[in-house]
Amino acid sequence: FAAIVRGASTTCSNNGATTIACTLTAPTNGDALIAVIGTRGTSIGRVSSVTQTGATWVRAAQVANANGTTSEIWYALNISGASTGVTINLAASIKASAVIVEYSGIGSAGAIDKIASATGSSASPSTGTTATTAQANELWIGALDAIGSATYSTPTNSFARVASSASTGGSAGSRERSAFLERIVAATGAATTGATLSATAQWAGTIA
Repeated sequence: FAAIVRGASTTCSNNGATTIACTLTAPTNGDALIAVIGTRGTSIGRVSSVTQTGATWVRAAQVANANGTTSEIWYALNISGASTGVTINLAASIKASAVIVEYSGIGSAGAIDKIASATGSSASPSTGTTATTAQANELWIGALDAIGSATYSTPTNSFARVASSASTGGSAGSRERSAFLERIVAATGAATTGATLSATAQWAGTIA
């Protein structure tokens, strides 16, 4: 079964730049790393790549709210000799934030089952809802990003909020805040989650 490696997760952000520099606790060989990344962007592809020695990063899902926020999920499986430094490369100089979490027990290939996404403007951001998953034992990851400095609470559908991260600098309205949500399940189903924001905001959400 998948299990979060507590103490081996990190949050990182920028003040408007072409990269985010993240530093992890020394990763364990064979584990998986998963990143939720949010940006102040208006179209998909805001993250061009994620680079790290000893890890091959792949995008799992992404979504853009044309009013100014994007959310992406990236992952690296079966890491070996992975460095503690992770660089998130952006397509432009933009405000962005990320949460990276290490997991044990994730398959070394074919890890993605179903994905979904949603966007909106409210105090109730959502990831959208996937089709029914294909296998019982899975790790479901939800990614949310919202414009401004509103905080997240009350994840839905039995998800836990692992962490959130926010870009810095400028006015509150120029920033964004991302949230990493997780649920480990033992039965198939339609994957979905969301949360409550402390204020109404433009948001984007995706799940894998």
